[in-house]
Amino acid sequence: MATKKQQSQDHYDHILPFIDEAAQQYYNGNRDKGFRHWAFATIFTGHEIQDIDIVECTAIDGPDDFEIDGRFIPDSDDDSVVKLFQSKHRQPGTTMRSAEIAPFLNAPDRILNAKEVVHSRNEETKDLHDRIMRMLKESKLGCTINLVWVTSGTLSPQARRHAKENSVKTVTAEVDGNPVDVEVTLDCWDLSDLYQHYISLLEGDNSTAKCDVEFQLEPNTYHPTYAGDYRTLSMTVPAKQIIEAFRKHRYKILRLNPRGPLGNKINASIKRTLLDETKRQQFHLLNNGITAICDSWDLEEPSRRLIALGLQIINGCQTTVTLWDARAAIQDDPNVLVTVKLAQCPQSLANAIASTTNNQAAMRAEDFISNEPIQIELQREFGGMSPPWFYQVKRGEWSKMLGGQYEKERYRETDGGYRKLTSKEVAQATVAFAGFPGEAKDKIRNFLNKETLSVIAREGSFSYDRVYTKSLDARQLLLPAVIQRKVWKQVAADKEDEDWLEYARFHIVWLIGDLLRAHYRIDSRLFTATRSEIIAAEIDNWFGPIYNVAVAAIRNARQYAESRGEYSGHREFFRTPSNYRAIESNRASALQMANDFGNPTEGLPT
Repeated sequence: MATKKQQSQDHYDHILPFIDEAAQQYYNGNRDKGFRHWAFATIFTGHEIQDIDIVECTAIDGPDDFEIDGRFIPDSDDDSVVKLFQSKHRQPGTTMRSAEIAPFLNAPDRILNAKEVVHSRNEETKDLHDRIMRMLKESKLGCTINLVWVTSGTLSPQARRHAKENSVKTVTAEVDGNPVDVEVTLDCWDLSDLYQHYISLLEGDNSTAKCDVEFQLEPNTYHPTYAGDYRTLSMTVPAKQIIEAFRKHRYKILRLNPRGPLGNKINASIKRTLLDETKRQQFHLLNNGITAICDSWDLEEPSRRLIALGLQIINGCQTTVTLWDARAAIQDDPNVLVTVKLAQCPQSLANAIASTTNNQAAMRAEDFISNEPIQIELQREFGGMSPPWFYQVKRGEWSKMLGGQYEKERYRETDGGYRKLTSKEVAQATVAFAGFPGEAKDKIRNFLNKETLSVIAREGSFSYDRVYTKSLDARQLLLPAVIQRKVWKQVAADKEDEDWLEYARFHIVWLIGDLLRAHYRIDSRLFTATRSEIIAAEIDNWFGPIYNVAVAAIRNARQYAESRGEYSGHREFFRTPSNYRAIESNRASALQMANDFGNPTEGLPT
């Protein structure tokens, strides 16, 4: 039998390719950041954060970060939980003690303290403070802070006790001169926790195993509601029984949930209710409960033992996962109850039930386009390229290939990464390349939702419906996408010297697009398929000099703004559309300066 240390090493070796993939693609080979990226993506899978988004969410890491390595702020009005993230990448098997966790526990007090924030040199820290304070002022739900601490080491028993003792606390923030209580929760994950969660997600995606579940019912807590072909039972059971069912089957029990487990984020209000000692006694009254289907169920009398064969939770993914997430606080409390509706029905009907009973679950902009014929055709075209690219149009498609690792190898790059793209990444690259870096960063949802209120729409000639037509060729999108990938990687290597580069990535993509259009004397936003393919294939030959010209143009615009006292910080500068003109006006001078030392366009194909 393998020792615990060897088991930790085995787990780490299993996930190492994913760590290295992120490290190579986004962090110049830094494995500490690669682990942080993988752990962030694994824990927040339900939010379906894109890789590029994770890079931005973890940009806070650095001087004056208040022990915060990453943050996630929801963009939904019904979710007011700010997640603060810290990652400790250690040799597998390293014992992690409470002293490693303790400094992170002070992060909420520090980030809510305006006097301390004002002295911070970290732009992301200041922005995080501003956004939390705005939530406290404007959100009807106020704000809750969830601390998420992860490590590739192993938590000691004492550290686990320390984490449990600090799982819930309250800190005070001053809002407009008034004290406001802010609830803070703590979740700690070591390598074993992360690995088990990761594997259970994949099993839930790929497994066809039946989930048989046993319930023990109490008198007067259940009654049949239909006795025909689709026998239905309504019951109220202790939360512990749902937790035990999830412990046994994990995400396999959510396989038929339309967007679960990938698409269902943990509902913050559910967790707040469960962590409140008074409200959790009313949980079955405050929560919508769970709808489940099964192949058959049998209620034994007089024992009231209920056996459900082939059970699937088709509505209540958020409730189920949140119960599991809060299990330490509730699993031994028999007064925390959950209402369950159980129906016996065939698989074909289950799909229909699942799609209709989940119609109020949150969907992202990219979900709405995932079934469009143009997106399916683009996926086919990307896969047919030489070399092939994987174009993900449905969330989780790439992860679902884990069972067929051999299939992934056809997308392997020489540097160890993969040629994979998501529909959102490609859309962002395309929008930025076309000349709209601000929209690529902050309004890609508008673009994918085909809305008409953005700057893009006012251009009249560039919108989702005008770009994604039957005549669109995947090769036209590949050029912006590969440019964006190269920019992200180069910025990762250069940002230590010029930290503002992280905020300018989409602007660099835009300027490179403009430089290419000027060189080839092309007026259209996108190039023809053939020209795009040729330029993309030779990107290693021309990228460096063109990238340097784009960066020089932005650098000069920044310096000019600073000299005039008009520079109010990296984030604000790159979010302000009026600054785009200043950047654009410096493009010609930057190109001329580059020409004084050589021809920056020399490597471009004819």
